This record gives sequence, C-alpha cells and structure tokens, in this order.
Amino acid sequence: MIVEVIQYMRPNGRRCARRVEIPDEYQVQYDLILACGCELTRENLCTGKVVQYISNDTGDFDIRTTADEPEAVISALLEMLKAFDKDKLEEPFAEEEKVGLTDEEAEAATAELPIEVLQQIGPTGEFPDGKMYPEDQGELTLAIGLDEEKKLVVMLFGTSLTHLGMQPEQAIAIADNLINQAHELMGGDNET
Repeated sequence: MIVEVIQYMRPNGRRCARRVEIPDEYQVQYDLILACGCELTRENLCTGKVVQYISNDTGDFDIRTTADEPEAVISALLEMLKAFDKDKLEEPFAEEEKVGLTDEEAEAATAELPIEVLQQIGPTGEFPDGKMYPEDQGELTLAIGLDEEKKLVVMLFGTSLTHLGMQPEQAIAIADNLINQAHELMGGDNET
C-alpha cells in the first residue's frame, strides 16, 4: 500500500507530499491516523538524520529520529504506525520525557535573572531567518538557569514548542551557557 508523508523542506518549511510504500497490514492503523485528523510528517535535519512525526494541528504525538537510510526510515515509520493509539491524542510525546519540574519550578530556577530578562522570555513574533515550517512561531527568547535542589540545568522557553532552530553561532552560545551552568551545578571549574 502507498501512504502519504508530508516532508517539510528547507529553508522555509514548505510542505511537500511524498508517497511511501509500506506493507498492507498497516492499512487499518494508517486509516485510523487519518480519521483522527493526523498526518505522517518528516524533516531532514542538517545532521544527516531524519525526524518523523505523527502530527495534527495541536502538536506531535510520536517522534522517531533515524539515520537518513531507507531501511531505517521505513522501520521507524512502521513502528509509529503500529504504536499509534487514538486514546493518547491528548498526550503529546514530550509529556513522558519531562525531567520532573513543574512550570513553577522551572520559573523558580531562573528567578534570579533580572526581571526585564524574565519579561522577555517567549516568542517575539519576529522571523529573522524566515519561517522554518507553516506552524513556526518565530524567534524565541529563552533563559537558562539552575535548580540546585534537584541538580538540574533548566531552559525556560516561555511557551510550548516542538522545534527549536537557530544559527550555528546561537547554538554555540547556548551550548557554552549550558556547559557553564552544568559545571557550576557540579561545583567544578568551567574547564572542558
């Protein structure tokens, strides 16, 4: 059987429908996904990996990251189809990956930041690099802090998100900040 997978194309997230052949035994699950208002989507990352999702207008409900090799991509797609449960549509995939901080605890971990910084956390409404995909909310201001009691480095985004894209220089700055915060939390110096 043939299924449709929506691929988000770089640089602006243009949607492109791809047709993928899978075994007929997945027809019932595929039809259920469509009946629930969901679709199969994928993105090719700059790292050479492929990320595949089951998505609808409210979010992503399963995610699989694989090497960009046909066998791995098809295998992950079949795993998602097999595992799809319409009763879990209210629970985006990220829920099970939470570290154990409530929103209030995450905000408390960044509370020592100046109030003017905290007031600026979240989407800015700007698109300095254009839209990555149709649901892109644009530029985001974030904060990085520590929860010393739970021994966690915390990133506060000020919004729900499923994707985070950035320029290489921004990625390096965030990585450096995370490393410095981790060293501080571990009580060591900042030498890597």
